[in-house]
Amino acid sequence: RSSFAVAVEPKVNVLHRWPRPPKERVDVIHPSRGSVEDSSQSVYLPCLAWGWTLTSGGGNVAMPMLARSWGCCLQLLNSSIPTLDDQSTPAHSEHTSGEEATIHWPAFGMHEEFDAEAPIVSLEWLSERSLVYLTMTNELTVVDTVVMTLLERLDFSGMRVVFADFALSRTAARVMTGRDDEGGSEEHIAQITCTTFQNSVRCNDKRLMVLCQNELRQITMVSSRQRITSMEADGEWLEALALALDYYEGTFSSQEDRRRDPNGRRDLSRHPEFSTPKDEEEEWIAKLLMRYLNLAVDNAPISASDDNLISLGNGRARINLAQSHFQMLAGVCVEYCVTTRRLDLLFGPIFRRFQSVGYTAVFLDVLEPYVLNDRLSYIAPEVMSYFVEHCKSNNGVATVERCLLHMDCTIMDFDSIIALLRNNDMYSAMFFVFNQGLNDYVSPLQMLLERVFDEADAGNALVRRSSER
Repeated sequence: RSSFAVAVEPKVNVLHRWPRPPKERVDVIHPSRGSVEDSSQSVYLPCLAWGWTLTSGGGNVAMPMLARSWGCCLQLLNSSIPTLDDQSTPAHSEHTSGEEATIHWPAFGMHEEFDAEAPIVSLEWLSERSLVYLTMTNELTVVDTVVMTLLERLDFSGMRVVFADFALSRTAARVMTGRDDEGGSEEHIAQITCTTFQNSVRCNDKRLMVLCQNELRQITMVSSRQRITSMEADGEWLEALALALDYYEGTFSSQEDRRRDPNGRRDLSRHPEFSTPKDEEEEWIAKLLMRYLNLAVDNAPISASDDNLISLGNGRARINLAQSHFQMLAGVCVEYCVTTRRLDLLFGPIFRRFQSVGYTAVFLDVLEPYVLNDRLSYIAPEVMSYFVEHCKSNNGVATVERCLLHMDCTIMDFDSIIALLRNNDMYSAMFFVFNQGLNDYVSPLQMLLERVFDEADAGNALVRRSSER
């Protein structure tokens, strides 16, 4: 009913009692996995694993941690082991009065816990930040214990892993199943067994050793970069890009800076085009996207060919494969660059690549929903001029003004954007840019009044009003 941490030196002492989790957490089965027989008859043994691990906020200092699984519940227990400096006298020495010296025992505390989708039957530390466990549904799961994210899930159903069955005594079965002398049949209780795979899975030097019934298998865990490179070599580009995004979010998310200065001042060091140099890992992730972009453009369908048009039936509509191909490609590039905060790459080489093949309009169409959903708050001046002209030719200036209301005015190029707004009579957006970016409420009003007076002096206002009537 409990797990214990016991010291044997300098004397036997119970350091920590770890109670069994509540029954509803031990027997819970995820709905997508179905049920594992009757939970009242299912008994699961706890699994324990010691390891030196990294913790969130602890830097590169590894701390001892005890992992325990009991049924579906997995818990991590931190331990604080006293150093030699913490002990004023040796552990075996005695004071002159005959009293024993004070012993500084390790302290324990709960670090993290979560529920697996099925009962866990084996548990091992793979590395300083990776924990692996095997469930009753034959799934091996690798978890990053620093950021608490799923790294990998493997199907072991065909490996025939060696296991052991333990028959519980009647007293133990009665306790673990909640039966008493009056409430259950002793003959039924005696048949309850527990299955464990704990001794069939071991980790050494970041390698997983799995003892199967006819063989010993070795599984090598590779780094995210090695896995991405392997996917790229196999032509699995979208899977490689998705894994690269996961790797970026797990590695660089804590370094994400805020673009807005709390004092309202404009900080050019946060501007996408004046950002600090990227490290080697970030550049490698960006080069992966560029290799995919060049390969996809070089192998794109030819838009002028009738073979690349698919009819939807009855001759009513046809899909342009080239158009669809570049829409998908633009979506991948924008999503990738927005997530990795590489807007210099998005509005530089990537935009010019779409220009070179004549699909600038497709690229600009993909930008609009990202801006309106507040995921993209900056557009480079050159691209902004193309975006305005594109929106004017399709949806009018209202679309541009709606997008500007979602953008960060503090990092805009004011000279170019204000000239662009004045030339296209977008005064609502001009008020927003001046107010939010420069905290100026007078200048846009002066510009608007100047335009009104110019129109009145030229008589255009009267002509327009009479024509409307």
